[in-house]
Amino acid sequence: MVSFFRLAFVLFLCSCTLDDGQSDSLVPFLYQVEGPGYKFTVDARAYREIDFNRGRAAFCGIDTEIKAISRRSNMLTLEILKPKNCNGTYQLLWDGKWQESNPRRIQIYLISEFPSCSATGEMVPETIAVDLAKALSPSGQYGQTPFSIYIREQCNARDYHCEGDCDLVNRS
Repeated sequence: MVSFFRLAFVLFLCSCTLDDGQSDSLVPFLYQVEGPGYKFTVDARAYREIDFNRGRAAFCGIDTEIKAISRRSNMLTLEILKPKNCNGTYQLLWDGKWQESNPRRIQIYLISEFPSCSATGEMVPETIAVDLAKALSPSGQYGQTPFSIYIREQCNARDYHCEGDCDLVNRS
């Protein structure tokens, strides 16, 4: 009897993998959609790396802050405070998962990509407009049902929940 339990235990250990369970993504491929001032990227592995390192100073790079979010139908508009002398684009990173809730939900990270930057301390607003129909259509799931969006900042622990058409303002 003890031998049976030992064998069962060994088989159990052998059946375990290092996979983190993220392979069941509803978007089983990587893709990227570009728009004015942004790239919308679907990459589960990069998303997990950002999620794991979120808020760590060595991982953040240039500090930006979401000041306002507006969503009207297919258009998501983000007003972002950035250092005045920093130029580049923003990446919206999605893991490709549609979370089953009511309504369904996606979570995306906002990441600043500024190859040339001399932060002076002065912050200026910048606005990007994301066409959600264009960004999410390759997933094959866009437009089926209403959905909400959690927008997460890379360098702090703020999350913004935008359900349907929304207007959110960060007053900090």
